[in-house]
Amino acid sequence: MRFFLGTHVFTPLAALYLEMGWLDVKYVRWLDMIRLKNRINNMNTDRWPKKVWQHDRNTNTDAWFCDVQYILNLIGLTDPGLLESEVDIDYVHRELYQHSKQFWDLEATTKTKLEFFVNVHNKDSELTIATSNLTRVQRSYLIKLKSGVLPLKVETGRYKGTKRELRTCDLCDSKEIEDERHFLIHCRALKRVRKAYLKSEEIEWGDINKKDHIAVTKHVLSKNHIKFGAKWIEDMYNTRKNLLYR
Repeated sequence: MRFFLGTHVFTPLAALYLEMGWLDVKYVRWLDMIRLKNRINNMNTDRWPKKVWQHDRNTNTDAWFCDVQYILNLIGLTDPGLLESEVDIDYVHRELYQHSKQFWDLEATTKTKLEFFVNVHNKDSELTIATSNLTRVQRSYLIKLKSGVLPLKVETGRYKGTKRELRTCDLCDSKEIEDERHFLIHCRALKRVRKAYLKSEEIEWGDINKKDHIAVTKHVLSKNHIKFGAKWIEDMYNTRKNLLYR
C-alpha cells in the first residue's frame, strides 16, 4: 500500500486502509475461515476435516469451530443451522468490509495527525486517490497532504519535538503555523502558483484567503478536478522546496 501510494512508514494505517478501500488483514483471514467452513459443509462425513469439525462442535471447546461461530454472530448470522449449511460468501465479505471500515473510521478520529484527513475524506465516494488516474508522484503528494505527513513544519516539527505554536512558516513573515491551511491558502510565497491554478481551472473564488481550506481540498479531490488539483499540489510543494533550499 505504501509503495503504491508513494508514502512512508509514518503515514497512519487508518489513512492507508480507508484510502485504498482494502479489507483489514484480520477480516481477510476471517473471510477465508468462512470459505473453508462452506467447503467442509459440502464434504462427505468420512472426510477428516468433516470429522474434526463435528468433533469441535460436539465438545464445544475453545477451538476453530467457536471462532467461526463468533464471526457469523458478529455479522448477524445467528441461526445455528448456518453452521451446517453454506453461507453466502458475498454477504459475509460485505459485512466484514463494513466492520473493517467502521474500525478504521473510529481509529482515524483518535489520531490528531488525521484531523485534516477526517474532514476531507469522502466516506461515500468510490473515487479515491488510489483509483484516480494519477502519476505515482501526484498520488504521493496528495496522500501525504491528506494524511498529514507532507513535510510541512507542522509535521517535521513533530520529529524534533518543537511546540506546535513554534512550527511557523519559513517562507513568509506571517508567523502562522505552516499547516495544510497555511500551505493551501495563506502562504504569500506561494501566491503566484496558487493564482495560476485558479486561472487554469477557471475558478471564481474571489479572495482565496477567505476560503476554507477544507472546502478547497474537497474541490481538489473531487472527480472533475483531482488531476489538475494533484498537479497544483505538486507545483506548490516544488515551489516551496525551491524557495527553501535555493
